[in-house]
Amino acid sequence: MYYYIKVKNFILDLLYPQFCFNCGREGSYLCQDCQSTLQILNLHQIYQTPNLKDLYFALSYRDILIKNLVQKFKYQPFAKELAIPLTSLIITHFQLLDNKPNFSGFALIPVPLEKKKLKWRGFNQAEEIGKELSKFLKIPLISDCLVKTRETLPQIELAEEARKENIRNA
Repeated sequence: MYYYIKVKNFILDLLYPQFCFNCGREGSYLCQDCQSTLQILNLHQIYQTPNLKDLYFALSYRDILIKNLVQKFKYQPFAKELAIPLTSLIITHFQLLDNKPNFSGFALIPVPLEKKKLKWRGFNQAEEIGKELSKFLKIPLISDCLVKTRETLPQIELAEEARKENIRNA
């Protein structure tokens, strides 16, 4: 199995060499120089609602580089390797927090993709980030407890109310 993965990665590197999505440098989708320019946020908001307690913000989606990376990660096949630098940025965020969160008793549950999207992309981006993040947070990743029941439109194209309706009962 390991040999198969190495051969597959070698062929993918030949057909689709990795270039930094920001500066174009060959070798990775996010080079160290560009990664070092990103501002990691030390932001944790506490909510007093029954369905939501805490939100953690590692990076600003207003940062054009982050926005582009997330969009490429979600919508381009063969961008699976972006999970590593993106997860690294999230982990750095948790390390920078003054009050370290305790996630014992929690689990990471990635939102499932439609079968057609999963086949086209070759991976579930939420699951790929979850794999590395669950190791760092020392909590389980449970990938098989949610099922997508119908196709939905890409959320990026929709306004807030349309987004809510789009995912209702999906």
